[in-house]
Amino acid sequence: AYGGAGPLHGVETAIECGLSRVVAPREPGTMCARGILVSDISLDFVQSKIRPFIRECWSSITSEMDVLRGEAERWLATEDVPQSQRQYENVLEARYFGQNHEVQIPLPNPLPDAETFLREFEHAHRKEYGYSLPDRQIEIVNFRVRGSAPSSGTASHCQQ
Repeated sequence: AYGGAGPLHGVETAIECGLSRVVAPREPGTMCARGILVSDISLDFVQSKIRPFIRECWSSITSEMDVLRGEAERWLATEDVPQSQRQYENVLEARYFGQNHEVQIPLPNPLPDAETFLREFEHAHRKEYGYSLPDRQIEIVNFRVRGSAPSSGTASHCQQ
């Protein structure tokens, strides 16, 4: 039993389940709070814009990602994360025209060219759904950049 009220309900739940023992940590109400202190810092910056993938317009797609990267950089700066510890993950969520579900395409830094995206999309779609449709129009649905940094681990030495 953990969480703020977990131990309060633990005995009744154990009786209902036919259990003879309830285990509660010393500080059950602080487990979640402690978790936030030791977790990596991270925030996703997402822009939803349904647009067709056109090779010749790839630069406008990378420009959208650059805007989100700038937002992530500003946020990490406000969190006082040193430049050397900042990490960025780029993801385009895309689908074939007419589909309802997207596949996530992770992209490296710096962003690759349109042909690389196309290959990665077809590979991811084949892996997820078992097929690809090379002649079908692709739609990009979400642009996503995650800004993150490793935890300082300040709370990892707390007595438990």
